[in-house]
Amino acid sequence: MTAAMTPATMVRKTFPVGPLQCNCTVLGDSSTGKGYVFDPGGDPDLIMQAVAELGLTIHALIHTHAHREAMNNSNAALLDLKRAAARRIP
Repeated sequence: MTAAMTPATMVRKTFPVGPLQCNCTVLGDSSTGKGYVFDPGGDPDLIMQAVAELGLTIHALIHTHAHREAMNNSNAALLDLKRAAARRIP
């Protein structure tokens, strides 16, 4: 049985990314280290910096909505984020 995330173990950081400066949120559980990135619209190094500051490992990238301009670059943004994550794997 897994323990539920409690407010004491939940960590979150929200900040603007990409050309449209849409909010990206990194959310996770500090007790397990599991993290999730919501709306990664660009700036992969900035996102990975937030992930590292919170002590998390990314388990999923989640898009909650779409802007036509952002979706045109969505695949490229996800690949950039994967490359940024890979650079931090020992």
